Amino acid sequence: MRISVTNIRDMLADDQEELVREYIGMYSCEMEKDGVRTILNPDIERFLNHNSIQFAKMKTAVTYLVIDEEDGALLGYFTLAHKPLKIVSEGLSRHVRDQLKRFSKLDEENRTYTISAFLLAQFGKNYAVENGERISGTELMKIAIEHWQMSRIKSEVRWCTLTVKLMQSLSGFMRGRSLCCLENALVRMTGRDIFSI
Repeated sequence: MRISVTNIRDMLADDQEELVREYIGMYSCEMEKDGVRTILNPDIERFLNHNSIQFAKMKTAVTYLVIDEEDGALLGYFTLAHKPLKIVSEGLSRHVRDQLKRFSKLDEENRTYTISAFLLAQFGKNYAVENGERISGTELMKIAIEHWQMSRIKSEVRWCTLTVKLMQSLSGFMRGRSLCCLENALVRMTGRDIFSI
C-alpha cells in the first residue's frame, strides 16, 4: 500500500472540486460486525459531506484525504484548524508561564493566556474500504501528527499545541509518541489534553 495525503484546499485551488466530491462520496463510518451494521460517528461523516469543502474555501479548516495510491481508495481523513486557546495561569509552573509569555500576553483581569493552537477537529477511518481494516486508527493518527508538525514548521511557529479530545486509548498513543501533557490544570480547564513537541 502506498499512501498519499491530499489537502482538499489545494485540490479546490487546482479546480478539482468534482474529484474532491468523488472522494467524499466514498466515505462511510458505518461498520459491520457479526452481520450488524453500526454507524460509529455520524458527526464525522456529516462534517466531511457538508462542511469540509466550505471550510476549506473559507480557509477556516483544512481537511486532508488519506488515499491508497494503488487503487485510489479513500482510507480516511482528518481536519486541522487554528483555534484560540485560553490557558488559566493559576497552577502553571513558572517554566510554562515563562514559555507562554513569549507567545501571548497575560490577561490580568481573567488571569489567562491566549495562544493559537492547532485543533485536530475531525478524524475518521473509512469503513467503506474493507470495513475500515486497511488502515489502523494508529496509522491514521501518525499521519495526522506528521501533518500537524509540518504545518507548524511551515508557519514557523516555535511553540505549538495540538488539542484533541481524548479517548482513553488515544491518550496512551499520544504519550507514546514523544508528545506530553503540559499540565493537568489545562486538562481540567479545557476538557481537552494539550500536547506539545
